[in-house]
Amino acid sequence: MAEILKEGFLLKQGAVHKLWRRRFFILREGGKLFYYRDDKNTSIAGIVGIIDLLQCVKVNHSTIKFVGFELDQPNRIFRFVAPSEEEKQDWIRQLEMNLVGGAAEGVPSFSSFSISSTAASG
Repeated sequence: MAEILKEGFLLKQGAVHKLWRRRFFILREGGKLFYYRDDKNTSIAGIVGIIDLLQCVKVNHSTIKFVGFELDQPNRIFRFVAPSEEEKQDWIRQLEMNLVGGAAEGVPSFSSFSISSTAASG
């Protein structure tokens, strides 16, 4: 399996019911962000979902929560909340590096990605 680049707990907003759930995330080489119910079962059987970073168009600071950020895909925006500002910045840095590192034929280059920072409230 590909090397682990970053792992840890984040809150993730659901696609349908918009509830925030605590999930354990593992970012692996090759642009895959796996998420699990907890950090106890990180085997293939424990995977709740996989986000393909090569389909993401940008990483944004979010105005939803103070330590939130978003991954934009053409058909969905994934919203996350980190446990601290430091963790948020580290996740964004790692995700952006993976987007850049994943640039291949047909995939936008670094100049196509952007982070927009806005004033966050409460």
